[in-house]
Amino acid sequence: MLALPLLVGALFPQDTAPYEPYVAPASDEAETTLAACKVPAGFEITLWAAEPLLANPVAFHFDRFGTAWIAETFRLHAGVTDMREHMNWLHDELSNTTVAERVEMYRKFAGEDFHAQYETARDRVKRVVDTDGDGVADAANVYADRFDTAAAGIGAGVLATDDGVYYTCMPDLWLLADRNGDGVADSELQLSTGYGVHVALLGHDLHGLVIGPDRRLYFSCGDRGFNVLTQEGTRLYSPHTGAVLRCELDGSNLEVFHSGLRNPQELAFDDYGNLFTGDNNSDGGDQARFVQIVDGADTGWRFHYQYVTEPELRGPWNMEGQWKPWHAEQSAFLLPPIANVTSGPSGLTYYPGTGLSQRYRGHFFLCDFRGAASYSNVIDFPLVPKGAGFALGKVETFVDKVLATDVDFGPDSCLYVLDWVYGWGMTGKGRIYRVPPADEGERERARAVQVLLAGDWSARGADELRALLAHDDMRVRQAAQFALVDRGDEGRERLMDAALNGETQLARLHGLWGLGVLARKDQTLVRDLMLFLVDPDPELRAQAAKSVGDEFAMPAAAEALGVDFGPQLLETLRKSIADESPRIALYAALASARVARELDVRSDSVARAAAALLARAGTADPVLRHAGVMALTANTSSAEPDVLNGTDDGALFRELAASDDAHVRMGACLAARRHDSPVALSRFLDDPDVRIRREAARALHEFDNHSRNHSALLASQLARADRNDPTFLRFALVANWRMGTEDAARRVMEFCADDARPLGLRGEGMRMLAEWETPSAVDPIHGAWFPLVPRDAEVTRELALEFAARMDSAPDAVLQPWLGIVAAMRLRELESRVAAICSDTGRESATRVAALRTLEALFSEKYLEFVAAGVEGDDEEFRAACLEALPNLPRSQALPIYERVLASGSVSDRRAVYHALASFEVDRAAELLDAELAAWRDGSLPAALQLDLYRALQKRAPEGGVEALVAELWPERAAWGLALEGGNADRGRKLFESKVELSCLRCHPHQAGEVPSIGPSLDGVGERLTRTEILDSILTPNLTIAEGFDAQTLRMDDDAVLVGRVLVENEAELDLLDDQGEVWIVEKARIAERVPALSAMPTNLPDFLTPEEMRDLLEYLARR
Repeated sequence: MLALPLLVGALFPQDTAPYEPYVAPASDEAETTLAACKVPAGFEITLWAAEPLLANPVAFHFDRFGTAWIAETFRLHAGVTDMREHMNWLHDELSNTTVAERVEMYRKFAGEDFHAQYETARDRVKRVVDTDGDGVADAANVYADRFDTAAAGIGAGVLATDDGVYYTCMPDLWLLADRNGDGVADSELQLSTGYGVHVALLGHDLHGLVIGPDRRLYFSCGDRGFNVLTQEGTRLYSPHTGAVLRCELDGSNLEVFHSGLRNPQELAFDDYGNLFTGDNNSDGGDQARFVQIVDGADTGWRFHYQYVTEPELRGPWNMEGQWKPWHAEQSAFLLPPIANVTSGPSGLTYYPGTGLSQRYRGHFFLCDFRGAASYSNVIDFPLVPKGAGFALGKVETFVDKVLATDVDFGPDSCLYVLDWVYGWGMTGKGRIYRVPPADEGERERARAVQVLLAGDWSARGADELRALLAHDDMRVRQAAQFALVDRGDEGRERLMDAALNGETQLARLHGLWGLGVLARKDQTLVRDLMLFLVDPDPELRAQAAKSVGDEFAMPAAAEALGVDFGPQLLETLRKSIADESPRIALYAALASARVARELDVRSDSVARAAAALLARAGTADPVLRHAGVMALTANTSSAEPDVLNGTDDGALFRELAASDDAHVRMGACLAARRHDSPVALSRFLDDPDVRIRREAARALHEFDNHSRNHSALLASQLARADRNDPTFLRFALVANWRMGTEDAARRVMEFCADDARPLGLRGEGMRMLAEWETPSAVDPIHGAWFPLVPRDAEVTRELALEFAARMDSAPDAVLQPWLGIVAAMRLRELESRVAAICSDTGRESATRVAALRTLEALFSEKYLEFVAAGVEGDDEEFRAACLEALPNLPRSQALPIYERVLASGSVSDRRAVYHALASFEVDRAAELLDAELAAWRDGSLPAALQLDLYRALQKRAPEGGVEALVAELWPERAAWGLALEGGNADRGRKLFESKVELSCLRCHPHQAGEVPSIGPSLDGVGERLTRTEILDSILTPNLTIAEGFDAQTLRMDDDAVLVGRVLVENEAELDLLDDQGEVWIVEKARIAERVPALSAMPTNLPDFLTPEEMRDLLEYLARR
């Protein structure tokens, strides 16, 4: 089955009325705020375009003629939503595997509002042009704007070429063309579709369009995932993570190139064809990453990690430090990032060689989007080779104080910055700033490049093109390379000459890359590429290996070059794998993997070379290790012996799996993971190296996410006394939970009762047993959708009884869920044991409370005895539980106690009484609450009790007038004003760290100096601000912005602009501290315009908090 590109004009209504979304009118605001932007000494920054020429700009690209192509969004929160705002959708969201299922989920929850919510706003592509060449844009028009289906948006990637404009707008990759030259697209070619299986988080879209030196189109997909049928009929199924993909320029031969990413927005190649991206953090205490994109690599992120809160936020991502640069205990299956850099990486570009200065050669420019211009910027940095990978060089700020979504070099070699302007939502505004060359010499070179790029490349002679392969500017070199590719024999001859005799190394590389492009159509050229595998230049040898193995037409090459071609090529690559250069070994190993896979041949000698490479790479060069694993995977089989046919394809694999070298065994384990071979993986569960055992367990767990039949291979490991690595044991524990058999339940109970086992896991295991009958459909490790069938409750009943005696001395973390089992199963036989726990004052309060409620569930006569006695005890939490239970006692006994507590009890006791009285159906209960209301009115009720009394009165008498009192006391804050006192700091901390809808850690570090620092550190906030001020900063974040995050822009009466933070202000003047540390004394009468900063903090956070949660959050913050 073929999925051919689809010309989609018919999919869009042709006669709809013009779409006219809100776009802010022209003003001088952009010029005013531009003054806040800072660039290095010697450079200047100017305004190139502003609203209404563009609005809500997500990404942009300049074509070779200087036209800016803008991806504008109007579907943000108007058709495209954020999962954090719909946590009641979570199970549907986790289970989605197609775009159609996502849309059906929208329809399910929106009902009659479906069309209004999801099918009205449109995203679009805009053309912005400087028609008179004065360095300022003056015209714009909509190029295409009919992207408004429920599945669509956000449009987040645009790339203009001579053949059309590539545009990414989930669920589609488009090629838009203007066939009649009127500046409006009249052809929409859908190259592939199926991206955006999940809602996930805003901005996790399809983006990053770039054409590589291999003349393929590369693009990135956020962790909304994809399920795509390629034009060749292959299913690309990766619904739960982000990736970098690539295809031919017509969309054919689409493949996943690198996976395990969270939100890789932009992509950039360097001079040597290395590909990189910035990947965002998860707002969970992790940091953003700069990642080397490598064929076949997995960086570890899974979209469902976002919703894991226990036992640690984000699950393995944080527990194992998967987001960190390489460290010794890191998961071996993943390729770690180069470095943690920025907080909100978005736009990314590479210095092409012209426009700035030689100082910036080899530098990347990366936008750090943090929600507000005052602490967002564009940074620049080089990379330094480190083994087969790279290390981060010195990071500096190039453009400061701009909320940049994208950055690019125009054909005039100016650096252009795309400005979102403000916040996380749409403003109808957008700007493009321009940083021109700083000196006349650079400007002259830039003008020459501009003329070259805009010229007619088809009219240039082959010799001129050959010479341009040595140009200083990467864009010129690549354009010359592609033009020669299109020149037939004379182009091939010039490319070969450049590859052999090029004046510079880069000229040789472009010649080689051009030959590689041609070899995809003329397979006989593969032999020419092979010549360079022995070139004196190590970089040419590395790139030759990369090009040789990178052919989709490899089977055709075998047919054209003979049946021995594959083995010959693999043998040649084997020698390169042993090269002392890490880059040569890297690309040779990756090439051998592709050759073996495409030709369906294996080479034992290459497999042994891969094993040697694994030993050489060790753990310190994860890029080289990845290449060794790829080569080993493709050149071995992990199949078991075929006794009937007398064959044993897996003999070499088993030999390497038993190697004395742990690095080789680890590589074999990772190869078994890629083979999807649970039997082979199970061999490594007994490896002497705990890291290998852990890796095998992890692979079996993840393999089981799509096949339930292999949990038994891992489950039995739980019973082994010599297995005490917590990560390994957790996988084994969950394997038993998945099995759900009687034997599995027994293993879990034995584990929970064993004092030698890790305490946290014992408690987790007992909680699994507590829900054994109807297990959660969400995997407890990864948070993935993994529904299980109901199991026999009798199993846990019998085990709870059998192990009861061992629970007498069990720690509280184990005992509490066990009590839950006893209560759920109504195990009356254990009443006396439960009573003993309830009376044990040495136990945690929570355990005694659980025992009390278990006695209630058992209908125990002792329950009321404990309630009556407990109200007089010293354990505050237990006493409160007993007070709430008093309505179960005779009224004559309960009411006097309530009267006494209300008269002189503690806050927690009185709170418990309120809760009880709210449902106590006796007149005296109402009288007692009315008396408390009177105390509230006269000001004698403690503030810590006001919210609880409010809730009790609401429940008992919804129309009783308490709302009027609250409105009188807190006219601006309403019920939120009741949340100032009485919260629980521990619960507040949990909300701060892990409530998905809040994502506080997205912006606020726990302590000053921690990353991210999008917002102020909250360390010591309770000393700096009153509780009311903290509350107001949450309810109305723009009312007061934290010191250091409250920059203001002042335009003076002489048009001078000052930007800084107001230190002191009176009626006549103010003191303004700028970012250089200088204090300006400003006469207020001379201020023509004053533009205060707005906070990047979302204004809708109260929508996701109850007043009780707000109280807990305030208590936590006030104590910091």
